[in-house]
Amino acid sequence: MKRLVLLLALFAVLTAVSVAAQNSVNITDAQINLTANRGQTVSADFTVNNTGSTTFSTVQFSGLTLTNGAESVTINSITPVTNLAPAGTATRTVTVPVGNAKEGVYSGTLTATATNATGQQATDTVPVNLSVNGTPDVSLMNIAIGVGVQGITTSVNYTANNSGNTDLDSVTVTFLNLTSGAEIITVHPSELQWEFDCFNLGKHTICPGSRHIHRHSQSRSD
Repeated sequence: MKRLVLLLALFAVLTAVSVAAQNSVNITDAQINLTANRGQTVSADFTVNNTGSTTFSTVQFSGLTLTNGAESVTINSITPVTNLAPAGTATRTVTVPVGNAKEGVYSGTLTATATNATGQQATDTVPVNLSVNGTPDVSLMNIAIGVGVQGITTSVNYTANNSGNTDLDSVTVTFLNLTSGAEIITVHPSELQWEFDCFNLGKHTICPGSRHIHRHSQSRSD
């Protein structure tokens, strides 16, 4: 009885080893590395190899999300491989639209799942890393100039929006002369430029501010 049990256990082990040998898939790349700027779409090819002895009906790909803390980007859907014969290879492409992703390194694991005609499967994985460069950008919104009377200080109110993909330590706002037809309001040089701090400004954080200007000179062209 003990001998029968031992033989059955040995048969099960050999069967498992045989199935594993028949079904084996390999992504030949050690890792996939990409670098991009804000707004770009970047791509890289990789190769899948049938290292088993049976034909795979399909090889499908999952793990299409790359993360950087709470931020994420998504790899475009990858076309499955069909009818991959033993020793056969297929090339596929990882394509990532970066959009306005915040700067940093986004990482994930791409998985290839190969299935043969009887439903048996084999898998392999490859690390994917995307390095997004920082692109500083800022825009002024909601600019409102108060009603001005000659010789009296009025104000300019605005909202500065970090529209880039990197944190800003500070923002410097510069106003040029204001004109209305031939009328010119000249901003005094000492009031032409100023800076306010927006430390660790998030990519969509709004940083409001206001500044007074003085209409101290006027010129007219007749």
